[in-house]
Amino acid sequence: NEGGKFADAEFILGLEPRKNNQTATWWFNYTDENTEVVEKWGEQEVWAALGTRSSVFLDLDDDGDLDIVTSEFNSAPMVMMSNLSEKKSDLNFVKIQLEGTSSNRNGFGAVVKVNSGGKTIMRHNHGKSGYLSQSVAPLYIGLGSSNTVDSIEVIWPSGKTQKLTQGIALNGTTRIIEE
Repeated sequence: NEGGKFADAEFILGLEPRKNNQTATWWFNYTDENTEVVEKWGEQEVWAALGTRSSVFLDLDDDGDLDIVTSEFNSAPMVMMSNLSEKKSDLNFVKIQLEGTSSNRNGFGAVVKVNSGGKTIMRHNHGKSGYLSQSVAPLYIGLGSSNTVDSIEVIWPSGKTQKLTQGIALNGTTRIIEE
């Protein structure tokens, strides 16, 4: 946010889709004049999407870290598998499968608060991701190196609040049915 202006993330990363599937390379000089530098530096190969419609975050290989699947314009989906769990042995998480009874069946609209190691992590279970896509349930909450979950609190769309202090599966899935 330079001077009250927001830069497009695709431009910052040098991934601005161009016609004929060419990716431009830009030199940012923090003025209003940014220069394309392909001619100065030669053709550079940038591995990037040609135009992503949306992305979905999920633990596709069930190894405890989040992977990404993107939906591309006029191209096959891209699948990006994370190997964070292989590199970091103290990666902890909790997956929360919500089941509404008074609220909607998937608990969309619920707010979930996980208390772990003196910290509170809050997530909104919106179930959305982008155009023509939906992030997967269960709700995934990374805990980093914390190896305890003290409690999970759910504020359901119906307005009911529910707190769970037992039966919480660290590095697994905890199913919570609306009471």
